[in-house]
Amino acid sequence: MADKKSEKILVVEREKSMGDRIERLLTRAGYEVRLVNSSYPAIAALEASTASPFALVISAYRIPGMNGDDLLEHARSIAPDTQRMLFAEASDAEILLNAINRAAIHSSIAVPFKDELFISEVARR
Repeated sequence: MADKKSEKILVVEREKSMGDRIERLLTRAGYEVRLVNSSYPAIAALEASTASPFALVISAYRIPGMNGDDLLEHARSIAPDTQRMLFAEASDAEILLNAINRAAIHSSIAVPFKDELFISEVARR
């Protein structure tokens, strides 16, 4: 596995406070983070990063443009080696199942989450 300091992570989160929290946590952990608030800038970032791809895409389920599982399915076709993680409410088991089946996500995080759990899940993949 590459040194995490060289790993780039794309975060897709519509809520500014949550996006800022995630970006802060990942940056403190040594990752290079790109934060966008909807699906279309995320797709553009993925397409533009083919020379230096993201190691991980983390998406909330509810984002503007398309749902997070749809975005992660697109991410899979654009950058198949990029890992995919989905944020969803703990009660949204059907959403997570669809994301696993359609987008082949590598992990999911139930919202709300503890910071330590989130960072350990990112590092574990």
